[in-house]
Amino acid sequence: MKTFSQRLEETRKMMTDQIRSMIAERETEGKECGVAHAVLAERSNARAAAEHIDPPRPGRKTYSQRYSETSTMSTNDIRTKITERETQGKECGVLYRVLSERE
Repeated sequence: MKTFSQRLEETRKMMTDQIRSMIAERETEGKECGVAHAVLAERSNARAAAEHIDPPRPGRKTYSQRYSETSTMSTNDIRTKITERETQGKECGVLYRVLSERE
């Protein structure tokens, strides 16, 4: 059995589309996807930093506010929100982070 760090390193080498495909497959099998969600959260956070998305502009929520709100959502609501935001081309870092912590 692989350690968390081994699975994390292997997942980091995968392309984002491969990770999303793996998540979909594992979720249909009822398996956990914590490592995959953590890697997607890292990528989302890195992209946001590179594009100067954070800190938030006036009127936008801070990371901690978004994290607090997301933490109160059900897992199904989070997955639905991820689908909506990805369709719109938006970041999902906080959503992925909360999912990774739950799994």
